[in-house]
Amino acid sequence: MKRYKCRISDPDGKISEIEKSAPDENSLIKLINNDRVFLISFNEIDGSGNKRLFNKRVILDYTDTMALMLQSGLSVKDSLKVASSAFGDKKTGNLVELLSDFLNKGVSYPDALDQLSADFNPLYRGMVRIGDQTGSLDKIYGKLAQYLSDEKKMREKILGALMYPLLVISVLFIAMIAVFFFVFPRIKQTFTDDSLTVIFDRFQVMMYCTFIPLSLFILFLLFLFIASRSSSSLKRTADKIHLKLPLIGPISLLRSSLNTMFSLEVLSGSGFPIEVALSESSSVLNNILLKEAVLRIRKAIVGGDKLSEAFRRENVFPNRISVWIGIGEASGDVSKVFSQLRNYFQGELDKITSRIMLLIEPVLIVFVGVFMILFVILFVVPLFGIFGAIL
Repeated sequence: MKRYKCRISDPDGKISEIEKSAPDENSLIKLINNDRVFLISFNEIDGSGNKRLFNKRVILDYTDTMALMLQSGLSVKDSLKVASSAFGDKKTGNLVELLSDFLNKGVSYPDALDQLSADFNPLYRGMVRIGDQTGSLDKIYGKLAQYLSDEKKMREKILGALMYPLLVISVLFIAMIAVFFFVFPRIKQTFTDDSLTVIFDRFQVMMYCTFIPLSLFILFLLFLFIASRSSSSLKRTADKIHLKLPLIGPISLLRSSLNTMFSLEVLSGSGFPIEVALSESSSVLNNILLKEAVLRIRKAIVGGDKLSEAFRRENVFPNRISVWIGIGEASGDVSKVFSQLRNYFQGELDKITSRIMLLIEPVLIVFVGVFMILFVILFVVPLFGIFGAIL
């Protein structure tokens, strides 16, 4: 969402300046008109861009509460009114208040979510807009709440699996740096034996052999992160590499497949044509290769091809999708297959993260063990030998 500096005039002719957030200029003009003031001029504030105002926990809490309210038969406006007194958390309360303010100014609920496009992803906003059109917001919010809850559990599971090794390795390297820059120089100042220089050189080589590959790997990951958010040509290269990375690539593909099947399940289950469902599904994918693949599948469907054949031609997606969709087409119930595929990819993500957590500890023990053995052989044993000779 962009931020604008606006020069306005009230009905009495008093001129003032305000700042207003809107996704584009047309939405800004509509918002200003809803405030019953006259827009004289406006300029976009540099660097305003799409800025996230609320974290994922706030969005999940809000979605859970809205699902409960809407399933109780309340309207969106009444749900927001009840929710405003239900939240003790200030940030979630601010979100409810902001959306209520949009609705009170005559902005539709889907358009209000569009005003917060940085906080509500395209899948979320697309589902809500469809639910608003079909009168099935209660069902949509139930599915969104379950989806966000599963995504939160998966994210916490992956972060939990990575936190332990990162912590251990960080502590190990900090200790080695302390020895390298503080302990060893003092030892060299105390003892002037030439053997210490040899030991120090060996230790220095071991440090370089450890830190240089690690630094290059971190720089490589940083490059991929920056490139994935830059120009389209650079982003394409980064996304292609991302999918081919060991461990990271399969997890990313599984999550993207899960998101695609979820959106297709909800949209096709709401009665939308498959070409519309594919178009909306492409907006939830961050990887440009996967996004283009879904759009090509949509184009093939419009041209008269079967969905299973279109998926089969796109090698970027798992082959299981085309096989299962082909079975669904034969049985006449493709929407049910989308649900089964979503459950399958969810289960595969659970399994792969569980395997990572099981393998991380023994791999980490081996790594730290090898590192400590080299440290003892190259540093501790020779050092004690010199001290023994001196004493």
